[in-house]
Amino acid sequence: MAARRVSDGPRLGVYFTPSPYEAVWREALTATATSAGWPVIAGASAETTAPHKAPGSLRLATCPSEIAASPEVDWLVMIDSPSAALATVTASAGGNLTASVLSSAIWHTAQRFATASTLASGGARVLDAAARTLDLPGLGPVHRADCADVIPIAATALDVYLTVPPATGARAVWPSDLFTCPAADMTDGPFQIDLTGRPRVLVYGPHIDLPAGDWCATVRIGVDPEGGHIRLRLEWGQGTGMTTANVTIRDPGHYAVRLTQNWPGQGPAEMRLWLGEASFGGRLTLLDVAVERL
Repeated sequence: MAARRVSDGPRLGVYFTPSPYEAVWREALTATATSAGWPVIAGASAETTAPHKAPGSLRLATCPSEIAASPEVDWLVMIDSPSAALATVTASAGGNLTASVLSSAIWHTAQRFATASTLASGGARVLDAAARTLDLPGLGPVHRADCADVIPIAATALDVYLTVPPATGARAVWPSDLFTCPAADMTDGPFQIDLTGRPRVLVYGPHIDLPAGDWCATVRIGVDPEGGHIRLRLEWGQGTGMTTANVTIRDPGHYAVRLTQNWPGQGPAEMRLWLGEASFGGRLTLLDVAVERL
């Protein structure tokens, strides 16, 4: 028999951001849909062949490939707070919350929130994962069970996702430890960079996903030219779409450089800071990068 759609009725999809409630919501949604005669499809698998079409179908997803496999689904996004989401992702580290673990968790959490934001911008309804009961089209009220709470982990890096999708003016601060600096350039302090030498990239990263829109980065640096002058080039954007600024610094102090770039679609953000010409001395500190939705 040729493959057929499992349903001519409602075709719902629920996309989850990380949450301590995700597992109990999956169980509740699966049980309710199954009781209603709806097949439940998880992962990126295609709909299965069915001899008799069901009154509806439900897809549960956590990554973009699963969304791409379901172009005709009406999506809902289930959102928890960024701090609860981050705590959920880091829980698998068993309490060993190193800088590397936290950085990786921020990257993963941001990707999930950016995908949820993309769906919400396209009209997907946003659901509160912390709610006890949710009303879904075609299924009616769905009740979740209790589950253990997590201790939220505050991270300013994810503050743009305090609302989904991010509102105009949504802002986050990315600390210097989310960025990468070639080890050979490091001195004793955190991101204290010796500028002596040839032109080169000094700092890059953090490749945190942002949804489509205009995004501004304000890069704050401390520079001591040590009696000379320092030429820097800063780049901001995703992939090959980068905005560039060139600055020359002659006096020691703290400086802020603002760059704006349009994201045509969801993608990882990168700030690159270059030494623009050879230098016989000088020191630079990356303080932080503030990102804002315009």
